[in-house]
Amino acid sequence: MATEKNNEPAELEEHEAVPNTVTPHSSDEPSSANKSMKDEMEDTLVGTTVVGRYEVQQCLSKQQSSSLYKARHLLMDRAVAIRLLTATDIQSLKRFQVEAKVASSLNHPNIITVLDFGVSNGRPYLVTDYIEGKTLADLLKQHGKLPYARTLDIFSQVCDAVTYAHKQDLLIRCLKPSQIFVYDTPDYKDFAKVVDFGISERFLEDGEEVRNLANKSVLNGDPHYLSPESVLSVKLDAKSDVFTIGCLMYETLVGRPPNEGKSAHEVMHRQLTKVPQAVREASGGTEIPEAVERVVMRAIEKDPDQRYPSMEALWTDIEVLKHGADQLKRSQRKKATSAQTDPAVTRKRTLRVLGLSVSLFLGVVLGLAIEPLKESLLPGQQKKGPERTSWQEFNQKGEEAFHRGDYHEAEALFGQALAKSGGFEPDDPRIAETLNNLGNLYFNLDLYPEAENAIKRALAIREKSGGANNLSVADSLNDLGMIYLTEGKIPEAKKFIQRSLSIREKALKPDDEDIASSMQAMASIYHKEGKLKDSMAALKRALYIRKRALGTQHLDVATTYNSLGIQHQMAGENAEARQCYEHAKQIIEELYGDSHPAMADALVGIATLDFVEGNTNRSEQEFNKALEVRETALGDESFRVAEVLSCLAILKEQTGKLKEAEALLRRAIAIDEQAVGFNNPESLRVNNNLVRILKKLGKRDEAKRLEKKIVQGKKAAAMGLTGKTAQGNRNLHNGKDLPNSKGVSPSSDSARDKKLAEEGSASEE
Repeated sequence: MATEKNNEPAELEEHEAVPNTVTPHSSDEPSSANKSMKDEMEDTLVGTTVVGRYEVQQCLSKQQSSSLYKARHLLMDRAVAIRLLTATDIQSLKRFQVEAKVASSLNHPNIITVLDFGVSNGRPYLVTDYIEGKTLADLLKQHGKLPYARTLDIFSQVCDAVTYAHKQDLLIRCLKPSQIFVYDTPDYKDFAKVVDFGISERFLEDGEEVRNLANKSVLNGDPHYLSPESVLSVKLDAKSDVFTIGCLMYETLVGRPPNEGKSAHEVMHRQLTKVPQAVREASGGTEIPEAVERVVMRAIEKDPDQRYPSMEALWTDIEVLKHGADQLKRSQRKKATSAQTDPAVTRKRTLRVLGLSVSLFLGVVLGLAIEPLKESLLPGQQKKGPERTSWQEFNQKGEEAFHRGDYHEAEALFGQALAKSGGFEPDDPRIAETLNNLGNLYFNLDLYPEAENAIKRALAIREKSGGANNLSVADSLNDLGMIYLTEGKIPEAKKFIQRSLSIREKALKPDDEDIASSMQAMASIYHKEGKLKDSMAALKRALYIRKRALGTQHLDVATTYNSLGIQHQMAGENAEARQCYEHAKQIIEELYGDSHPAMADALVGIATLDFVEGNTNRSEQEFNKALEVRETALGDESFRVAEVLSCLAILKEQTGKLKEAEALLRRAIAIDEQAVGFNNPESLRVNNNLVRILKKLGKRDEAKRLEKKIVQGKKAAAMGLTGKTAQGNRNLHNGKDLPNSKGVSPSSDSARDKKLAEEGSASEE
């Protein structure tokens, strides 16, 4: 049973399952007689049913005011956690009600999910998810402290959750390690969930009595994580929560909170007056980079004006550092294994999206991408002498690397540019420029939630600093529209792209290159709407403008040719399509060689045309080259890699190599389902192709089972359940987007894949 110390519940002993659940606090110590009666009452609950649908299986913990149980939902046959209020005083009842109201109002992957709330036999209860794992407090008790890379990963997610809460006008006021749950999922190691937001500032409008409850709840909370403002009971804002998260990060890195004392009063006094020991010194080693230390120490500044201005700003810096840590880890792993690893294996990469706060696992990282990161992330690796690379240089070099197709290097350089912006004002347009560039990079890597987050923040900065109708706002609107388009959100995409075009048309000449960018984006909209003629006209106008503004040998001209080639091919104008693809291929080859990501787009187009014309050997060579380019640039789990695999499978089918076709389709399906979920139209289409192959191979039972699953998937899609949530959602990529909105192509390999299958079926008949 949990014990009490300094009015706080002691940490529970480790057990196999710790539920993530709202945990109300009470400072009212029950009498021994009441305790005995309460224990006897609670013991009898195990094996009983609460409100007719929750079978109580196990008592997990008992606190002063409530008890926590593992139960089974009888109708849904799933494990849940139930917290039953055992205290009977009015204050505890009101606090429990308010905390349940807070928790039930939130919907975020990294925040506790409340399933039910009500009253049973006169006692309030709260039902939440039940999850196997440990709290952050358990991890610190077990390990003492955590490595900085793991710390960054966990708190990237926590900051994302708190940022969401802030957008709901909700302050967390007090958070501690036992309220952060960490567990592994099939797709994510160290998935974090905030399990208790307590009484929030948003609900103080319910009256002075609730305000008193909130203040008492905070003061009864753990003083190690209270901001100075909370201790003084003054008005709080988001910076108070920044301080709390900073304290938690400090403890996770060092093994103890920033300020300690023999009593709660002493701790609160030190929170007000004592400057904590620096992170690296307190941790007793130099393995923590100085850049990480700077982030944490800024977050726990006594003066709120010296902290991060928002939780989102803190999250951004953690993301930059986290990406650098991931790249270094992968690079070091490559050095350790390169001597004995097959080069064909080391070439493979993995891209994983983790929660609303992403980690990029970039596989074999280019040496050029690592060197600039060492300057800020590795202790003792700083440049000597007075010369320091500026934000402008890093940002410009990042754009150059992006245009060359060196996405890994571009990510490192944009990260360094953001690191250099640490001294800028929060709404500095330069921060927005780099964030927008980073968003476009993620877009090209099929990491759409991360792209959306970065570009949304860039848009907010640009609107605040320059007004709602400046040209930089138009750039971000156009880019955000393209992200929504790839996610299938056509109305939202159209609204943003048309607004961007309106701003540009009012401010620019008709033949300005940015107008061409909007035309190409509108072509993507028309393509999705099935308006082939309108799409073709918009692309031809974009091509005309770009050739005049940029010259004929420019990457944006090449991407427009690729897009125009697709439209011609969809219209059955194969000769014109081939001419466009060949133009694009020639431009890209002369500018960047044959390994640029845009080269794969041209190769896939040419390969499909060769297949239709019966040149299967040449078509297979071109598909394989496109596959190699995309795997190298995007990683072997990219959605667009799956698109080429699907095309290759159709080719293998038509040449009688059914087992090879089956293997290619199974690999494509695994990528598709990870990226967009089974119910996505693209996943369903590829699964249909597999059904056809299975039948030809005589595997009719498996084919029938898959057909039933496809029917269910189509029904779910018709209900709007077309794919994964924001966590891990990488939908069909419709084209290229370059820094500063220099071009978007509505290329759709899935459309060409579908046409390829149709042509193959026709030839078979």
